[in-house]
Amino acid sequence: MSRDLKTKDMKILRCLRKNSNQPLTDIARETGIPVTTIYDRMRLHDKEIIRKYTILLDFPKIGYHAKTKIALKTGIGSKEKLLKFLTEHPNVNSISKINLGFDFFIEVIFRDQEETHNFIDQIEEMFQIEEKHVFSVVDEIEMERFLGKD
Repeated sequence: MSRDLKTKDMKILRCLRKNSNQPLTDIARETGIPVTTIYDRMRLHDKEIIRKYTILLDFPKIGYHAKTKIALKTGIGSKEKLLKFLTEHPNVNSISKINLGFDFFIEVIFRDQEETHNFIDQIEEMFQIEEKHVFSVVDEIEMERFLGKD
């Protein structure tokens, strides 16, 4: 990929990170790249580097006031079962494999802290949780910022 092409791709990706729903004509106007080129580049990158188009929600405005991030370390026999449980649970927003002795770092969204505590109690009862660190998100200052700002 040539440097010029990389620059075009980065301009397109930056626009999409700011608003993935904006019309291609707006992206063309902002970047100076022809609409047909933008369309071709997006198709080329679709599913390759663009994993999905999504929206960011203001969870408290829809009644979900408890966002919590949890680092979990589980026994070897529980790891796959816990992962299956987490991927199927409707309140789990994200799951990452992490290092430093932990297996997973998850983000959960619930209506209140009581629901969050019930969830934590449930996974401790169902799985061999060896260690956990729980972080309640008090205020989100910025999210999904990388490549979204000029």
